[in-house]
Parts: sequence; structure tokens; C-alpha cells
Amino acid sequence: MAVKKAKSSGNPVRDELFRLMKEGKLPQVRALTRKERKELTESGYDLYQPKVDENTIIPALEMKCTDWIIDHIYPDFNWDDVPSNVVNIFAGFTLGLTYGNELIEKN
Repeated sequence: MAVKKAKSSGNPVRDELFRLMKEGKLPQVRALTRKERKELTESGYDLYQPKVDENTIIPALEMKCTDWIIDHIYPDFNWDDVPSNVVNIFAGFTLGLTYGNELIEKN
């Protein structure tokens, strides 16, 4: 299923992500499949169903979730020179598409 985005979302961060995707500087964002979502949940890094205890450090869990998404969902893209904040936003957008009820159109 294709992810689609309207002409302008009114969200400058989102619009910038789509500009970078269009320029080939980021891969095309997509929601996780059911199978992928279940694997993320089983990893313990799913922010919507985290495995936490009194020793869990939430920012570390967020980074592990981001790394899991980047490494398992977009393994063919070279993320080495992408700024970390962009990687975080991109992974968060992927997670939002996975759990959200929104479909967006590609330009």
C-alpha cells in the first residue's frame, strides 16, 4: 500500500521530510507491515508497547526503537551521514504511520 501526501501538509517538518525523499536524500517512508510491527513489539523496543521496568531509561528506549526501525525497515539506505535528529524524526514518522489512522499522498 502506497503512502500518499497532499500538496502541503501545513507541517514544515513533514514537508521537509517529503522534499528530502523526493530528492533521494531519504528513502520513501512507510508504515510497518503487521509482521514487522509484531517483530518490533517482540524486540521490546516498540514505544507503543514497551517492555519496561524500574531500570528502563526512556530516552535510551527511544533510541533503540529508532535504530531498530532504521536497521530493519530501511536496511538498504546508507544512514551514516544523515543527521541524528533527521533519523529520529524519520523513524518517528514511520512509527506514526504504523499506529496512526492517517493516509497521506505522495507528491
